[in-house]
Amino acid sequence: MKQIKNTKQLLNIAENNKWIVKNPIEKFRCGAEKPEILPLELFEVENIWRKNVSIDRLIKVRDAFIFQCFTGFAYQDIYNLSPKNIVKVGAENEKWLIKERGKTKVNEMVPILPIIAEIITKYKDDPYSKFHKRLIPVKQQFQVQLLFKGAF
Repeated sequence: MKQIKNTKQLLNIAENNKWIVKNPIEKFRCGAEKPEILPLELFEVENIWRKNVSIDRLIKVRDAFIFQCFTGFAYQDIYNLSPKNIVKVGAENEKWLIKERGKTKVNEMVPILPIIAEIITKYKDDPYSKFHKRLIPVKQQFQVQLLFKGAF
C-alpha cells in the first residue's frame, strides 16, 4: 500500500506541473483496516515475567517490557530514566519515578511498585546501566523489538 500511496503522490505532482494530463489513479483510495490491538491481560504479563529465560539479553528485554507494563512509560521514557528520576515522596518517604514524558512533555509521577523496585535493584550494579547512568539497561528499540518478538 505504501508504494501505491507514493506513486499516487508522484503522479499528483506530475499533474500539478502539467507533465501529465491526468493522474490515472487519482480516485483510487488506499486503505486497509487497522487491526484491533488488545491490551495484555494481567495473567499474560505474569506469564512473560515468570518465563524461564537463560539468555542475558532476553532477560533484559523482558525486564524492560515488564517495567513498561507496570509504569505506563513508553520505550523512549524508560530509555532515558536515570537514578535522578527516583524521588521520595510523602511522610513515609515512598519512592516514586518522576519523568517528563518524551512525546507530550508532561511531567508524570509513578509509584515504584514492588516489581519495579525488584527490576531497579537487579540492575543497580549493571555495567551498562552504570556507564550510561540509566536505571535499567535498555538498548535501541529495534533490537529490543526483534528480540522480544522472537522470544515471547
